Amino acid sequence: MDFGCGTGRLTTKFAALCRRIVAVDRSKRSLEVLKERSSGTGTSNIDMILADLTEPLPVRLAATKAFSVQLLQHVPSSEGRRRVMGRVLAALAPGGAAVFLDEVHALSRRLRSKPREVAGKDTLYFHPFTPKEIRKELRSVGFGSVRLVGCGVLYWSRYCILPQALTHLDVMLSSLPGMVWISKFVAATGTKSPKEDARPNTRTAAGG
Repeated sequence: MDFGCGTGRLTTKFAALCRRIVAVDRSKRSLEVLKERSSGTGTSNIDMILADLTEPLPVRLAATKAFSVQLLQHVPSSEGRRRVMGRVLAALAPGGAAVFLDEVHALSRRLRSKPREVAGKDTLYFHPFTPKEIRKELRSVGFGSVRLVGCGVLYWSRYCILPQALTHLDVMLSSLPGMVWISKFVAATGTKSPKEDARPNTRTAAGG
């Protein structure tokens, strides 16, 4: 499942790796673009749902895997962010896992005195997470284990010189302890307890 899929830039990539993928977004126009994009590539295993993730989903799902990229950081309240996390958790089958990737408020932002939060009438709301914060929030809504990994350790380089080599090095560095504190993004993987009883579903989604 792709929560906050937008126009589906990542959805179509993951579709090639899954039997079926469900894409959820609150923008009707974005889903229309995704439909055009998937038709153009001959991708037929994407189901689309128009929904605001701070509200209950219109269908029941039991996905094995889910991901959300740079969605939580734009939800303008801690309560709203927890609601989105809860919707994702509820859409997972027991033992399923979800990855949330958002910007991290770590050393690079702090050294440059970047604001903890950006909010304004004519600006897109922005809330980067501290590693401790996102772990705590995911656990508060019911995720069992939560694992954090730093992503974009070398983001400052823009990967302009030897991009392939820098990308591979970035992946290697991300696995080292403490890298989340010097990365651009944090990838938080939350797992739903495998002991939780599955609810009756009117619609089921399975990852690869």
